[in-house]
Amino acid sequence: MSILNIMGIDPGSRKLGYAILSSHGARKKPRLLIAGTLHPKSLKDKLWVSHLDHLMNQYKPDLVAIEQPYYRWNPRTALRLGQISGICIGLAFKNNIEVREYLPTQIKLICCGSGNCSRQLLRTLITRILNKPVSINDTEEDALDAIATALAGLLDLHSNQQLLNQINESKARS
Repeated sequence: MSILNIMGIDPGSRKLGYAILSSHGARKKPRLLIAGTLHPKSLKDKLWVSHLDHLMNQYKPDLVAIEQPYYRWNPRTALRLGQISGICIGLAFKNNIEVREYLPTQIKLICCGSGNCSRQLLRTLITRILNKPVSINDTEEDALDAIATALAGLLDLHSNQQLLNQINESKARS
């Protein structure tokens, strides 16, 4: 049974949430290895970029799940979120890591079964799935969103693998 490490990223213009989950198979509860927030002061600030790169090198995730930027009011903010997201994707590619992007509603749907669940319900379900309270150093929402994004990536990978196994089993029977 292989171990999967999944990195979740919630890109933000002021705070960027990150989390890494480890899974020992679809039937076992995943473990939260690390979660936190970074504060990208500008696109020229290399500190947050090198920190993310260091996390990718240290934990060697099999997948980076990124919350797709969603911002509808200010075009400048939307552009900045897209740039930050692009930097994160580029880092993953640099480290030869698969990337999947998820809309916020997809993340909630995968984790909670509803695309419009509350943050409190999301926190409660993540606590149940991880089998321990989500205690992040400053309990910032961005870190919680990154945990949910990593969890969505993990559950998505497991469901795709189960579907592939079912297809292969049905082919073998025919």
